[in-house]
Amino acid sequence: MLKIKRNESINLQIGDYLDLSKDGVISYTENPMYKGNNNTWLNQPDRLILGKTPIDERFANRKNLKAVVIDISDEEITLEPLFYADLHRHSGYSLLDGSNKIADLVEKTEYVGALTDHGNLFGMLDYYKSMKAANKQAIIGMEAYCETIDGEKKSNHLILLAKTYKGYQNLAKLSSLSYQKDHFYRKPHVNYNDLRKYSEDIICLSACIGGEIPQAILHEENLGKATEIASALKEIFQDDFYLEIQRHNLEEEKIVNPAIMTIASLLDIKVVATSDSHYTLKEDYKAHEILLAIGTKSTLDDPNRYSFKGEDYHLMDSFEFSKKYADIPEVLDNTLEIAEKCKDFEIELGKIKMPNFKIPGDDQSKDAKIKYLKKLVFEGYKNRGLDINNQVYINRIKKELEVIISMDFVEYFLIVGDYINWAKNHGVAVGLARGSAAGSLVTYCLNITGLDPIKHNLLFERFLNKERVSMPDIDTDFDYEKREEVIDYVKSLYGEDHVSNIITFGTLGAKMVVRDVARVLGYDYELGDKISKEIPEDPKMTIDKALEVNPELQLMYNSDEEVKEIIDYSKRLEGLPRHASKHACGVIIADKAVSEYIPEAVIKDKLVTQVNMIECEDLGLLKMDFLGLRTMTVLRSSIESINKNEGLNLSYETIPFDDPYVYSYLSKGHTEAVFQLEGTGMTETIKALLYDVDDKIKVIEDIEDDEERNKALKELGEECFSRVVAGVSLYRPGPMQFIPQYIEGLKDPSSIVYDHPSLEPVLKETMGLMVYQEQIMQVAQVLAGYTLGEADILRRAIGKKKLKILEEQKDNFIKGAINNNVAKEVAEKVFEKIVYFADYGFNKSHAAAYACLGMQTAWLKYYYPVDFMAMNLNSFFNDPDKLTYYLGQCLLNNIKILPPDVNKSSLRFERYDDKIIFGLQAIKNLGKASELIIKEREEYGEFKGFQEFFDRMSIRRKITTKNVESLNFAGAFDNFSKNRQARASIIKDLSKSVKSRKTRKTLNSPWLEDLPDNEFEKYNIETPDVNEFNVKFKLKMEKEIAGFYVSGHPLDLSIYDTSLCDKLESLNLVNSLVTTGEGNKVWIKGIITDVKTFYTKKSNEPLMIFKIEDQYGQLSAVCFNKQLGVNISYIYEGSIVLVEGTYQDGDYGRQVIVDLIYDLEQYVSQNKNRNKVVSLKITCNSDKKTMLAIVDKYKDSNSLTDFYLLVGNRTFKVPMRVDIDSYGLRQELFDNFGEKYNLQAI
Repeated sequence: MLKIKRNESINLQIGDYLDLSKDGVISYTENPMYKGNNNTWLNQPDRLILGKTPIDERFANRKNLKAVVIDISDEEITLEPLFYADLHRHSGYSLLDGSNKIADLVEKTEYVGALTDHGNLFGMLDYYKSMKAANKQAIIGMEAYCETIDGEKKSNHLILLAKTYKGYQNLAKLSSLSYQKDHFYRKPHVNYNDLRKYSEDIICLSACIGGEIPQAILHEENLGKATEIASALKEIFQDDFYLEIQRHNLEEEKIVNPAIMTIASLLDIKVVATSDSHYTLKEDYKAHEILLAIGTKSTLDDPNRYSFKGEDYHLMDSFEFSKKYADIPEVLDNTLEIAEKCKDFEIELGKIKMPNFKIPGDDQSKDAKIKYLKKLVFEGYKNRGLDINNQVYINRIKKELEVIISMDFVEYFLIVGDYINWAKNHGVAVGLARGSAAGSLVTYCLNITGLDPIKHNLLFERFLNKERVSMPDIDTDFDYEKREEVIDYVKSLYGEDHVSNIITFGTLGAKMVVRDVARVLGYDYELGDKISKEIPEDPKMTIDKALEVNPELQLMYNSDEEVKEIIDYSKRLEGLPRHASKHACGVIIADKAVSEYIPEAVIKDKLVTQVNMIECEDLGLLKMDFLGLRTMTVLRSSIESINKNEGLNLSYETIPFDDPYVYSYLSKGHTEAVFQLEGTGMTETIKALLYDVDDKIKVIEDIEDDEERNKALKELGEECFSRVVAGVSLYRPGPMQFIPQYIEGLKDPSSIVYDHPSLEPVLKETMGLMVYQEQIMQVAQVLAGYTLGEADILRRAIGKKKLKILEEQKDNFIKGAINNNVAKEVAEKVFEKIVYFADYGFNKSHAAAYACLGMQTAWLKYYYPVDFMAMNLNSFFNDPDKLTYYLGQCLLNNIKILPPDVNKSSLRFERYDDKIIFGLQAIKNLGKASELIIKEREEYGEFKGFQEFFDRMSIRRKITTKNVESLNFAGAFDNFSKNRQARASIIKDLSKSVKSRKTRKTLNSPWLEDLPDNEFEKYNIETPDVNEFNVKFKLKMEKEIAGFYVSGHPLDLSIYDTSLCDKLESLNLVNSLVTTGEGNKVWIKGIITDVKTFYTKKSNEPLMIFKIEDQYGQLSAVCFNKQLGVNISYIYEGSIVLVEGTYQDGDYGRQVIVDLIYDLEQYVSQNKNRNKVVSLKITCNSDKKTMLAIVDKYKDSNSLTDFYLLVGNRTFKVPMRVDIDSYGLRQELFDNFGEKYNLQAI
């Protein structure tokens, strides 16, 4: 660093470049490298004195002595000597190709350097901000993939750098264009026409060996083509085109570099030297090779893997670079020429670029929009039925509007209100609220949110206040099936190019990178897996942190050289971007084309920004979160089903959440499929919170006056809702510990202690606990005199846990409390509680909104369970595990699931009378055929039989035999004559018949379009009378084709009936273990699925983890090595077993630790007392005849079981022995009598 005296006659600014030998700043006696005894550059009149400064060897042979002004004081100017600018460097955003981390790039940059990632600008804003923070000069660029001059997409490289903001905008447009379909071929390409159109203020370098010019030199006998390309690029970029050379000791460079110098001389083009850096330190070479192998899915010992040839792809310092190009120092001078051209480049950050919302009328002024917002708010106020004379509400509205207007957020609220109301008016279900926005009365009146914030004591200041200057953030839950419709509306309103999705990056996380590195280094999978399992499951976990918190991992690292090697390389690569994807919900809405501000890319046919969500906001772009929520889809589709089936006109927005009978229902544990309230622990919490609901309802129901009774019921519902809100907030890691204290206060209010009387109104609803963030703010307000805006700042400051800030806030709090006549000891105690609860406090606005949504789903489940559960099944169409679970819940709630039926089924599950019928789309191998079946049925009527179905669908809709076989195995033809095996036996003959008839008909024959009803009957094939498939096979095929069992369940077969076993008087169903105590012995029968083998950490012993599935759900089971020997023969996919073990419900969820496993059929056979008599109970004498007819079909003289009918109090012995093991007997009894019959042992 150089210090020079300030001279007022020379006007210098920070960032100015100087040529020390030419700009009149200093002089020298003989030459720039004068090395006299005094080492002084002497001053002359009107010149500044540099003072005693050693002459730097990096200036040797340089024509220009460059420096940049980095600081100016009253007395002196500080200069940073510049030796070169590194103009070609890659970060991790050259995905799985560059391993430089942005922080390392910035640290290693002496003053100025470029970022030029492959084909993108993903890292540009992170790099720009980091360089600015370090007081260094960032040059923004990319190594573009460019079509050849002849228009071929060969992924040739070309370096493009932005001189100015205009140049950056053109760079962004070029990068955005490169991702369009006509530009993309394996890589995103720009072409020469694009370059001509957007060349302004862009500097172009000819790139590395992969550039078009070097490739032409290597593949042409003369320089004609290379010269033509260079000439064309010079024509486009003029003096901003430079030829580029590199020295990586490559054989190709020995050919290319001299030719480059020749072309440069011929065309008068300057040459620059670059490094093409891909990693940080020289010793990072191997780590980078590992990264390349991760990207190409190869290993280091693969001789054909992609690898960097040559040397020195690290970040070289100026000593290395000066030495490397000492023979041609002008190529370094030229890099500084480029850097100086780029010195004025700035990106404006922080300034909000609000989209222009057009209001009705010609006047689009700011005042007109304020007036329009007020109009909408007060119209909404009336529509909500709020009292126009209620001063509390009126004052709140005025206060909120004043804040919104003063902070210039009027258009924000107009924009959000517009698309939310559009969605609601177009059949898209929208959540009541999400986050702190529910605390605003303005959003409530604009129909953005659905909760009255005053009624529920929600704070506007938690959402927005003048003391915290930041954009409002209204995230919205939409019906996930219709979310895109809302985004499409926004695009139509503001312009397709004004709206973009947001990019997000997957990274090489701690656990994953360890596995990747181990694989690339050639180690066994087990070693990488073993190390990975020692890294705790935490999204924020790093390898260094894991080494700190896990002594076992630290021991492995210190004692095992292989582990150390894997971890050391993993640490170098950890955190690098692995892939780019579309953010799940983030959307940008801009006031003009998004590419005017930031480049865009295309991921899976969706346009996305090239910078992440936070960086979009840094640029002042409006970011909205359009979240797709499964529950909203269930809500909307349930209402549609109810209205269709019941002839009602319900709306999900009018579903009450203060119905005490729904809370009574929840108090009994019926929380399955209820939003936010299901799950073992939460269910128990809700039951405890609502322990007294039934007693209170009984008291209220005795009130004779209808109005008084209804009022009391409503008040009870509101009280219960408040408890559920608290439950949603408390049932989380951390605050969960306070649930017993909350419930104790609920049951015994005298146990509640307040540290100061003024806190009771704030904390009474939560039994003296600070459950909500809003309560922390209110405590600061009432105890220490804070405004709610100041209290929000306090809340946020405490959350940051910075000691200095905490001390400042504590002093302010205590002073304020003392001024309010609160004792210092009390103030200190309360402040300590605030600090403690700040870690756990939940946003009440969010909790209340989600509790409300939960109660709406509970209301639907209570009053319309069939519709509600059918729509839940649809929401898990692609999740077999959850689908199986909720099918089990249907059975437990006596909702029968009907098999698919080609004449009755829709595409998805739906209500059919009081049952749910299986959807055709769930059947495998059907694809679009499910839609064709319904279309044929709608246009030409129901199918009369199997053969008619085959003919009609084969001729009109082109269904395949594979489709028909799948439908048959799934039971979709069971309402036609004959059985599945009989139908299966004629499918090939039917196919041949159709094909032969097609050859005799012309394509335009009416026969193909409007056949008479009897046409198909002419070609009927005789269906043989054969026995049905074996029951086990039949169910196996149902599971295979439909994903689960349709007509029954293997465990329903009598060979697995444990009710007659002497030992098993009480058998646990998977779902019933909710009430099973921790550590209790359990017996579970089920089918084994999802078998996996793992190895223990310490002894590397095998263990097996699998799932046990019954009719009602699934449960994990673990069989450790000690028990594996005796049990392993039973642990395989599809094994039907009885498991004896110990129940656990802990960090790994609900599971059974296996002791013994039995083959279920063998166990039943050995333990069943087959001489027991069996009774069949029916409700009336009229059923007796039907019952006897069914039983007669299953008589078996070899059976040892006597059979009795119980009708009322009378017993009739059936004069025959019966095959009680017959699955068909039970199925027919159920089909005819449903739940009315009861088969039991006596």
